[in-house]
Amino acid sequence: MDENTSDQKRQKTIDGLREFADFLEANPTAVLPSSGVTSYDCVGTPVEMVERVTALGGRWAKEDDWKSKYFGMERRFGPAAYRVYAERSKVCKKVTKMVPVEVWECPDSLLSEVDHPADLLAQEVEASDVRIKGAVAAHGVMADALVPRTAAGMFERATGQGRR
Repeated sequence: MDENTSDQKRQKTIDGLREFADFLEANPTAVLPSSGVTSYDCVGTPVEMVERVTALGGRWAKEDDWKSKYFGMERRFGPAAYRVYAERSKVCKKVTKMVPVEVWECPDSLLSEVDHPADLLAQEVEASDVRIKGAVAAHGVMADALVPRTAAGMFERATGQGRR
């Protein structure tokens, strides 16, 4: 684009924004823009960012969404904004921070918390194991293949102890 066309586009944008502002002011029931108006100005280095923001003047704030791959400086005009930004990797230094994390620590087994002593539970498991083996044998199925799915198997997995 030649300079004349660029200047014309700039003036049309400025005139359009003024006309739109006048329209909103004259029509209080008109719906406002949902997202505001933002201009983006991309730079490549920290020096360019400082020079650009300084040249534009005014009060600027850091626009730092750490999830974004961009970092910027922003000047707000109500809901409108002007942002000077650059790729985060070109203007920022990556650091590792140790952040305390709250986690839940739960016991591996709550079996020791149960009111019943382990020996009583083992007796209950053995009794049910005998009933299961008898019922399975009556149907002609190999009983030992099913035992790990019984209460005995659950007891072994929960306590880490084998059957007695």
